[in-house]
Amino acid sequence: MVLIAKNDGESLYKHSILTYEYGVKIIDMLPCTKEERETLKTLCSLPLLLHDIGKAATGFQDALKASGNWGGRRHEIISGSFLSNFNLTEEQIFAVMTHHRDILNSKSRKILPCEQVEQFDGDTGILKDMKKQFTENRVEIEALLKELFRYIGFEGECTVSLKEGLGLADHWLEGKHDSRYGQRKNVDINRIKLA
Repeated sequence: MVLIAKNDGESLYKHSILTYEYGVKIIDMLPCTKEERETLKTLCSLPLLLHDIGKAATGFQDALKASGNWGGRRHEIISGSFLSNFNLTEEQIFAVMTHHRDILNSKSRKILPCEQVEQFDGDTGILKDMKKQFTENRVEIEALLKELFRYIGFEGECTVSLKEGLGLADHWLEGKHDSRYGQRKNVDINRIKLA
């Protein structure tokens, strides 16, 4: 089975590669030194490549094929959670997790559903079910990872596992309307900007 990224049938492989290539092109145009651009490419390669890996969940695949939605469930939450397997920074995970929606309690109208990112009691309810649906496509996801990693020359493991939680400290996801970008003021502004 080919995993798809869009309801027009675009494969998740093609979408991931295109996003990676466009991201690299944008980085190449930045007014930075060559060394700084190479550092940015290293930091961004896995987040760019795997930003939509959460779309591989069985329920999301079924919804795409039916031109529907996944019951309001957000694929980027699973993508961010999966990326926590790769020793990435919280900024990198946060950037993936918020590539479509803002965090809880922000001033934005499009926010991540709190019941999907609540991790105080571990993986419960909807988050637990979303992770289960992701791992149900283990064989297809591992084959996709192998192809994607080969494309960028990454020698990481191609196994599908999701750690407990989201891979982020709670203060990244909690916020108040009067705080910067919705996060508590105890998240350093430079970390927020990097994300």
